[in-house]
Amino acid sequence: MNFERSNILKPILDNLEVDDQILFSSIAPPIFTRLKGLEVSTSAAQLVFQGFRDVLTKRGDAILSEMDNGLKGADIKDFDKLAEGLKAELMERLESALKLATPEFLSSTESIRSRINHPNMPSETALSDSIEKCKPRWLAKVDFICENLRATRLQTRIQQPMPEGSKSRVFVSHSSNDKPFVKKLTESLKGHNLNVWLDEEELQVGDSIVTGISQGLKNADYLVAVLSQASISSRWVQAELNSALMEELSGKGVTVLPVLVEDCELPSLLKDRVYADFRRDFNTGLQKLLAVLEQEGESTEDVAPKVAASGALCSKKLSAITLADLRRRITRRMDRDEVSALWFAVLETRMENDMVGRQLSECVISLLEKAKSRNKLPLLIEEICQDRPDLANP
Repeated sequence: MNFERSNILKPILDNLEVDDQILFSSIAPPIFTRLKGLEVSTSAAQLVFQGFRDVLTKRGDAILSEMDNGLKGADIKDFDKLAEGLKAELMERLESALKLATPEFLSSTESIRSRINHPNMPSETALSDSIEKCKPRWLAKVDFICENLRATRLQTRIQQPMPEGSKSRVFVSHSSNDKPFVKKLTESLKGHNLNVWLDEEELQVGDSIVTGISQGLKNADYLVAVLSQASISSRWVQAELNSALMEELSGKGVTVLPVLVEDCELPSLLKDRVYADFRRDFNTGLQKLLAVLEQEGESTEDVAPKVAASGALCSKKLSAITLADLRRRITRRMDRDEVSALWFAVLETRMENDMVGRQLSECVISLLEKAKSRNKLPLLIEEICQDRPDLANP
């Protein structure tokens, strides 16, 4: 089988298989020692069965333990293929152990079977039946091993500090099936001096889970969700989205920006959101996405010079930060009613009429966009300083 464990686990598991040949032939003698003095009965046969069953069960656990230990620190490129391969490997190793154990078991109980014919006698398939019952637990353990490997790898990569001097920090969530589009998108974003987090080896399907993503989002301003038939079917992309949306709803400043690359059923939580449409023209979609991302790298002093000259301490402080920092402070510290009041004071319209059903983070982005385009950022900062001067402090 062509997957990453081949040159890592094979020697270890091959040694286990050699040990099996010695192990199962040595099970019967100690069991028969325990049976001395007992009558030949179905109970005696059950004890023999239990001995073999327990050893087989421990063998399955040992195989999983060797897989877990052998893969630590390994450079895995495709976790879905790894999980698939490990499950096949596990089943192959168990089948091999079962083939060694079954003849020994039948030989050990042959004298009892020849003398007793009873419904409670362990059947010839008792060991294989027992293994079948254990398979769901073992297969779930393989998934657990792979998910832990994903989490460890992702945390190592996303905890690396982002470069200084760039604009908004962008985390791209996608399926590996969309690799060509994602490559083009990230190159375009980086070309506009945007700080894009993307695994250099590409985020394969299943490359991240909530435990890793939650850490990564602490370093990001935006999660750009690349939506396609492949990504909406990926439980790992869904995990990234759900984690980002929870961060957004909790007011931590992370904003989810949907990017549509082909016709697909949008996730329910994103259906009412404005998205960047790349389906017909890449450049059109890119400009819509950049309209949100690029403005946040600007200093409020650049777009609101009147406020910077006013001399007020709060205004000076807010004028010295980027629009991205201003957005995060508003999103994290002001509730919806406060943002709605700020919207009305600056734009003279009701936020509820313009942003029906929108998340607070989207409302704040729109507020800043509109205030900037109408040259009302000085007024916005003045209103903030009057009602919430604490926003001037980090």
